[in-house]
Amino acid sequence: DLFFSREASKSATVRRHVDLLKDIHRYLGWMLHADAETNKRRANGRIAATDLKTHLQSYLERERYDVEVVSDIFDAMLERVVMIVSRVQGTYEFEVQPLREYFAARYLYDTASYSPPGGERSGTKPDRFDAIARNFYWLNVTRFFCGCFSKGELLDLVERVKDLVADPLLGRTRFPVTLGAMLLSDWVFAQTPKAVAELSEALSSREALRRLMPSNLYYRNDRAVRIPLQCGGSTIVERAFEVVEDNQTPSDVVDRLSEFIRENTTSERVEQCWLAAASRNLQGNIARWLWLGGRLGALSNVPKDEIQIVLGSGLLSKEVLSLLFEAGRYDCCFTSEAHTEMLTSLGSVRIS
Repeated sequence: DLFFSREASKSATVRRHVDLLKDIHRYLGWMLHADAETNKRRANGRIAATDLKTHLQSYLERERYDVEVVSDIFDAMLERVVMIVSRVQGTYEFEVQPLREYFAARYLYDTASYSPPGGERSGTKPDRFDAIARNFYWLNVTRFFCGCFSKGELLDLVERVKDLVADPLLGRTRFPVTLGAMLLSDWVFAQTPKAVAELSEALSSREALRRLMPSNLYYRNDRAVRIPLQCGGSTIVERAFEVVEDNQTPSDVVDRLSEFIRENTTSERVEQCWLAAASRNLQGNIARWLWLGGRLGALSNVPKDEIQIVLGSGLLSKEVLSLLFEAGRYDCCFTSEAHTEMLTSLGSVRIS
């Protein structure tokens, strides 16, 4: 019994030290990230060994720990836990920046104030979200921070995100809708379907969709955000289809929104929606329907029989034949002698 009680005591001590190491990493993550923002030339996320020990001692004193363990904690951080490394002699930093951002987020979440009725305090989780979510430098910290929220906190969080999207100044930029889409793609709100529905609705307006789609199709780092179908992606894609089907939507917007649609759903779903568009907004406008199919990548893949149902058995216009020919759908072009003769003398035809 004495043996087991001693082992249990040792185990409890180890757990306390492990917990302390976690707390210190969180504190250092927040401190170094904040310092890297305000002192970019001097800090760059690094801290001198003497400063690190000073901060450790200050933290332990503030948390009422025995400051005599500073050396032990310092050695444990650098020798047993590899999240803090020394790349430049005499300085220390987190091994990779995402680790620093994660620990900074955990620190902000774990140390947030509790504000009960009658004892209101600032520095709550919503307060901290409002502060960091408006700063692009803290984007990854914000994502990690939101990932810490429990189920009961998610509805308030989604209201905060919606406020950013509706902000009269910040809401004019791509940042709020991109953040909202990232949080959906991170499965932050997956535990609360109502929160998913509310945020996906806020990101489904025409203006929000224009900010979600890539601004440049030829720049590899500017691709569309991917939102899982189960996390609001299905709703947003459905609204995106309504916009591209609109005859009033400019062609450049259609191109970029088509890229967003392809990134956020399956090719089978794209083809189904494109075929259905022929009997919805694009009914009777075959040229526009084919042109849209080319932008969505559906025209080249849908079986001939399904396209022929829409084209019908009558004589096709030069515009329609040109679109089919340019998409490589020769099986739908050369269906009669009249079409063949028309194609042999066909010049380039563009739709307005």
